[in-house]
Amino acid sequence: MNSPNPDTPDDGGDAAAASPRFVNWLGFLLVGVVVNLLFLWGIRGGMADPGVAAWTKALSWLPFNLIATMFYLVCYAKVLSWLFRLLALAMIVLNWLAFFAA
Repeated sequence: MNSPNPDTPDDGGDAAAASPRFVNWLGFLLVGVVVNLLFLWGIRGGMADPGVAAWTKALSWLPFNLIATMFYLVCYAKVLSWLFRLLALAMIVLNWLAFFAA
């Protein structure tokens, strides 16, 4: 690492080149959809037992839906293709419909 030189100010050019930005929002969205579908598939086992169904919804499913909704809204804003924006909105609707239907 270079020592600071008071005669030449640091413009931060090296720091930007050393830490690349995250740019693959489409891949992130698709992985999120797969994780979400796996969660929905797994949660149906907890909903089968009426004794713990209310606790499962309150402690596991509701926080997951809130986090997933925020995730899909961010992906909606970052992904430019209308098809994948529609997928993000469809996953929000699917999550909440499955939550209230159970």
